[in-house]
Formats: sequence, C-alpha cells, structure tokens
Amino acid sequence: MKNGVNWFQGYLVLRVRGRRLERFLNRVVGDGIHVWDIHRTSEEAYMSIPLDSFFALRPFLRETGCRVHVVRRVGLPFVLRKLRTRFMFGTGIVLFILGVYMLSQIVWRVEVVGNERIPAFQIQEMAARAGVKPGVFTFQIPEPKEMQRRLLLDMPNASWIGFEMKGTTAIIRVVEKVLPTPRDTTAPRHIIATKKAIVHSIFAESGRPLVRPQSWVNKGDILISGALGNEEQMQLVAAKGIVEGETWYESEVTVPIKQKRPVLTGEAYTRRYLMFGTYEVKIQGFGAPEYKQSVRSEDTDWISTGERVFPLGMKTEVVRQNESITITLTEKEAIEIGKKYARENLVKRLKKGGYIKTEKVLHENQENGKVYMKLHFVVVEDIAAEQPITEQPITSEGD
Repeated sequence: MKNGVNWFQGYLVLRVRGRRLERFLNRVVGDGIHVWDIHRTSEEAYMSIPLDSFFALRPFLRETGCRVHVVRRVGLPFVLRKLRTRFMFGTGIVLFILGVYMLSQIVWRVEVVGNERIPAFQIQEMAARAGVKPGVFTFQIPEPKEMQRRLLLDMPNASWIGFEMKGTTAIIRVVEKVLPTPRDTTAPRHIIATKKAIVHSIFAESGRPLVRPQSWVNKGDILISGALGNEEQMQLVAAKGIVEGETWYESEVTVPIKQKRPVLTGEAYTRRYLMFGTYEVKIQGFGAPEYKQSVRSEDTDWISTGERVFPLGMKTEVVRQNESITITLTEKEAIEIGKKYARENLVKRLKKGGYIKTEKVLHENQENGKVYMKLHFVVVEDIAAEQPITEQPITSEGD
C-alpha cells in the first residue's frame, strides 16, 4: 500500500556520492525524511525518496559536501507530465494538418484560359457574381455544370465554357464564337504619301501603282491609284497596299560628362516569411537595417505533392544595399550614350516595322561639362495613308 501511495505522489531514485556519505544518510534519516530502497557501495549510495522531499536534501548536501544525481523519476506526476507534453505535440500536429487542409479548400486564384476578344477581368467578374472568387471555400462554389450554364448566359460571345478546380486554382476555359469576316464595303480610295520620301519598296494588293522604288515623292502624292482604266472606261476601287519610304530625321542630344550610377556595396540581409495564401508572417529578419538605397529580390517555395500545390510556403526576400557613385565619361563614351538615347527615342516614334537604315553625327562639341550632339538618321518606314476618291482622278506625272 505504501508503494502505491508513493507511486501516486511520485518519487525519485537518487545516486549520492561523497566522502561523508554515512553522515549524509544519517542526517537525512534523522530529520524524518522518508527514505527506502537504500543500496550502498564504498563510494556511492542509491535510495528512493518522495518527490516533495527532494529540495529538503539541500542543507545536508551542503553540510556533507555530497553530490546527488537523479537516476529515475517514477510515479503519476511524471506520467501525467509526459502525456501532457505528447498531447500538446499531437494537438499541434493535428492543428497544422487541419490548417493546411482548410487552406487547400480555399480558392486562391481564378485563371481564365483561351479568351482573346473577351477581357479576362470581365470573365472573372462574372465568375465572382456566380460565387467563384478568391477567398471562398471550394464546397461553397456551384457545381461545374451550373457554373458553365451561368457563365454562358452572361457571355453571348462564348460558344463553350469549361470550369474545373485544379488544387486551389479555379480554371475557366473559354472558346469564343468565330464571327464571320465582315464584307469589305470600303469606298473607293487612293493610297497617298504622308511625308516627303524616297520610295524604298511598294506592294500594291489592289489599285494601280504610280511610283517605283527610288522615286521621290512629296506629302500628298498618290502612290497607289484607286482609278483603273482610262477616261472613257473608268473603274474606281479601294486601293490597298504597302509602301515603304526612306525618310530623314534630325535629333539633338545633350549628355553630361559626370553621371551618377548605382552600384552594389556587398551589404545585404535576408527576410523570410511563412506564406498562408496571400498572407505572410515574418519569421526572420527582425531588426534588420533599412538601407537608404537598396535592391530587393524575392522567391517563394510552395508546398506541393505531385501537381497539387498547397497555399502554404516560404518566401525569401534578399535586400541588397546600393549607393550612387559619380563617374566621369570619356568623350567617346558620351557620344555612344547619346547615339543610343537618340535611337531609342526615334524608334518609339516610328510605326510598327519601321527601322533605322543609317545614322550620322552632324556636329558634336564639349563644353560646360556636357557633350552636345546633332545626329541625322535615314529611316525606312511606312509612308502610306488612305484618301477617299471624291472627284474624277487626274493622271499623275509618274504614270
């Protein structure tokens, strides 16, 4: 019965060492501390004491110079403590798995595939009205057939719509109706020059070309006539074709000799975040310094199994310090920078397909810490424009 009481209260099996071991045992027993299962050797002794008597040994240990070591912990208090620790650990694992499962049952992204004429944001708005949008649980969204029916009612320009869930992404596949090509009802017209140029190439799909390559043309000259035949038998058509011409541009550029450039200093720090869908929790990088100038790069690794990607991951953000330094360009370097800047600005102004044929520096000089340049460009570009035929055409000089 006494052992049963000790088990419920808890007890310790101790190993005691010291030269005055005999005095230590006598002092413990003499003080009325309950001790049992005493096994003694020449240098040490083993004994069992109640858990609540352990700290009562301190005065006797200091008095005799002995040392004590806990060999074993026995009893209900230790069993309960172990169960509680394992219970909390198990509860944490269960909650983690439950959290991942709940996150995997949420729609985090709505993706539209196959659309060309119908804007994706319009389809996403219609899907949101039907109940599919980021943040809703997958069990709340309608069945695929019901989603198809609702979206088809809202999108008359779609001939078929498919809906499926792939992990946490809702995918809407759209097949748009093929509309018949509108019949060409364009009124008769000429193709005329939009600027002074030398004709580089001409391709007349319909109409009668009035110029040849290497011909000079002025703004407004007819390049492809929409009048076929002669004055007695005249037929007016919609002239159509492509005419490219060599045109000329001049550009003035100023380049400072001294320029500020950003360079990396080598200093950097890393921040890490736990990602729960679009939400993030910082776990590393607290107290990191804020640089006056910096460059950031980030990468996110999501937990996945096969093709299934869970909305749980780790984002790593690296912040690198940079600073501005002043460099001094040579005159040659300044000229190259000026040319590049002028070319880029000119290309932005050209129609699609236009390109720079040749370039030449007309004038350059350096003063007041700057390089001043004047450049001349020869450009090949589209010079054609449509002009409706409003009166009887007059035969061009180039005919």
